Amino acid sequence: MLHEKMVELRKKRTLKLKDVAAALGVSQSAVSLYEQGERRPDYNTLLKISDFYDVTVDYLLKDEPIADENDKSKLIDFAYMRIIANAKKKGIPPEDLEMAMDFLVRAKQRDESIN
Repeated sequence: MLHEKMVELRKKRTLKLKDVAAALGVSQSAVSLYEQGERRPDYNTLLKISDFYDVTVDYLLKDEPIADENDKSKLIDFAYMRIIANAKKKGIPPEDLEMAMDFLVRAKQRDESIN
């Protein structure tokens, strides 16, 4: 659930509620209510949360477990999706994007060959 993922993401980064609130442009109490599941962020705030934590909105909203950092294949897939999603928005040059994608594909192939 969104509220559980927000708590987990904030704690992993050792952030305080006020840090998240400042980054999102909302009050500290709003973030607290989001994390308690008492209030849901509007669309624009949801996008800000996604960008701030560098995760997809899909990830935030879907009832899927938080990725296990030891599951390399899932992390590689996640990184692949994030690079594609942010390439245009952040102006990543095509050659850098291609190099990053090649790296991830090779990492996934190595990981799959080990298992």
